[in-house]
Amino acid sequence: MDLAKWLERQLKRDFHAEIRFAEYQQAEEGTDPRSVLGDRRSETPKAFRNADAVLYQTADGKKALGLFVDIPTFDSGDRQYDSWHALYLMPGRRPGSVDGIYCTGGYRLALGVWCRNLRRAPWSLGKLLKDYGILTYDR
Repeated sequence: MDLAKWLERQLKRDFHAEIRFAEYQQAEEGTDPRSVLGDRRSETPKAFRNADAVLYQTADGKKALGLFVDIPTFDSGDRQYDSWHALYLMPGRRPGSVDGIYCTGGYRLALGVWCRNLRRAPWSLGKLLKDYGILTYDR
């Protein structure tokens, strides 16, 4: 299965919504794409489809929105054995576009994928992106 199909299926499972980007590229092993996010500014529990939302801001003033879902794998009492899935959304390279990073892991980052140019998302996610200042005008 190619990366696009796999990731779109993961996103639908994680967020119970169809979310698609125009392009996907797996991060190189040993790199953490989350390093571009900046400082954590605020958190809103259950902001989108039962996912927690966290607002980040980079040193140059750009914002990013992280959506988090924790999936307990078994009741161990130790977060090391839980699985987490995150989609970070930020202003895209092109004006009016939204890029993203999809990350998953357990105790540590297991997978990072760069996602370029958001193509499909539910209206409620678009509204959230506008409310948080990620998407600054209609697409």
